[in-house]
Amino acid sequence: METNLNTIPDPSTVSYRQQAIRAGLILAVISIFIGLITYVGGLTEMMLKNQSISTVLNFISFGIALYVIYDTCIKHRQQDLGGYISLGRCMGIGTLSGLVSGLIYGVWAVVFMTYIAPELMDQIINSSMEKMAEKGLSESEIEAQMKIAGMFFTPTAFFFISLISGIFTNFLAGLLVGLVVKKERPFAK
Repeated sequence: METNLNTIPDPSTVSYRQQAIRAGLILAVISIFIGLITYVGGLTEMMLKNQSISTVLNFISFGIALYVIYDTCIKHRQQDLGGYISLGRCMGIGTLSGLVSGLIYGVWAVVFMTYIAPELMDQIINSSMEKMAEKGLSESEIEAQMKIAGMFFTPTAFFFISLISGIFTNFLAGLLVGLVVKKERPFAK
């Protein structure tokens, strides 16, 4: 069966912005929900003491991002692009959704750590100091490292970490999804 290129939309005329923003909003809401469940359920302190819990939660979050971006790319491919999508477009969807989710979650993190749970920052600092002591660092070495690390233990730093993390994670998810779902548009003869 021959494909009629006149019925296939030109990707340069079809924006993916709306779909990527929607995916970013969904991911931000899910991330905030997971964060609240973790905090209310008392898992935050456990995560600070046990890295494996944090690792599992990170894998679950990445799996959710993969699914949301996969679903977004498939729907965009089928509904907007006539059944074709490029790897670059999937990466663009991932990156833009990461920007949106990172911005929203970053703002939430600042509000959360400043007004709702200001003790969380102290827990993070204390946990870091305990881990350094367990490694055998002296009080003066811990103090010196905490002076350097102190600039990263602020709500503003968490905002930028959330933003960069969101962009990078969703870019990677978009890349992986794109490798699976890409279906290149045939060229005109």
